[in-house]
Amino acid sequence: GSQVVKRSKAFEMDVIVYDPYISEETAKELGVEITTLDDLIQKADVMTIHVPLTPETKGLISKEQLAKMKDHAILLNCARGGIINEADLYEALKERPDMKAGLDVYEDEPLTDSPLTTLDNVVLTPHIAASTKEAQRDAAIIVAKEVKNVLNNQTPTNVLNMPLVDSETFQTLKPYFKLADKLGQILVQTTTPNIEELNIIYGGEVSGRSKEPLTRELLKAFLNPILTEPVNSVNAKAVAKQRGIVLTEGETDNEKYDALMKVNVKYEDKQMNIEGIIENKEPKIISIDQYNLNMIPEGYMGIISYMDLPGTIGKIGKILGDYEINIAEMQVGRKEEGGEAVMVLKVDSEIVDDAVCELLKDEKIYTVKAVKV
Repeated sequence: GSQVVKRSKAFEMDVIVYDPYISEETAKELGVEITTLDDLIQKADVMTIHVPLTPETKGLISKEQLAKMKDHAILLNCARGGIINEADLYEALKERPDMKAGLDVYEDEPLTDSPLTTLDNVVLTPHIAASTKEAQRDAAIIVAKEVKNVLNNQTPTNVLNMPLVDSETFQTLKPYFKLADKLGQILVQTTTPNIEELNIIYGGEVSGRSKEPLTRELLKAFLNPILTEPVNSVNAKAVAKQRGIVLTEGETDNEKYDALMKVNVKYEDKQMNIEGIIENKEPKIISIDQYNLNMIPEGYMGIISYMDLPGTIGKIGKILGDYEINIAEMQVGRKEEGGEAVMVLKVDSEIVDDAVCELLKDEKIYTVKAVKV
């Protein structure tokens, strides 16, 4: 998306952006205006899509959104198929011939039988840019340059694995990669957009050693679901900086656990804290927002904050049961009787949006986050 911005600005175009994960500071540096998706759809003369295909983005542009676009608007999708509902797009283009579209990705690839091919106001390309002679040539050149850099003891720029650490440090850190990955997955699903700060504190046997690989592993898990370009252990910190995320790392004295990872995320004048350890070679969550817990993060989960009053837990269970969501395990953390508490559930199936909405109708239930790790 940022590359499209640069090229659009070169043509003196005004650029507006809907990106719930970009900060105001980054937007200012790019020279763009952040707006809502609905506002962007109605204002855009040319709209391009740069998001991954997730349950949240599937069908993001459908009949309702297409109806709000300008009659002469151009819609481009070179990100992932499925983000645009192709049946709805066909109807919109058929009824409004001045509207145009360009697609390089499709719900089903390769594109073989689609009514879109019968229209004159759509350009369809086969999503094979990587297979062109030019792309293959450039890939070979990049590989040759990277081999040369490594042989000359220079740092390569396109690496899939983590930065090197000594063997002893790697063996010490090895069990904690899974924990870092789990913490990153949970955080990206439980915090809201516009992350401003990410603070990681280490304790125990990892103290005094290079924690760089663990930090990058957490960032990779945190950033990959929200970006189209892959985030790896090499570029994770650079991508976070580009997104305007302020990253800090530190250490703490810890006598209770062999090793500890504490993560604090700040966003939109809010924050979330989560702590994890390794126990019997398995990652465990031991605290969320200072509420003590003890649970292995895996599968479908729910993180619910609520008022600790009689009947509330029962109502949560009943509502989930009404949606045929079975609770496999439950952990509850509270600071005082009758105060706010946090419940972490393991469930046998996804906590669907309708169930979340039903839970939030109860004024004693404050937040509900459906998570899959």
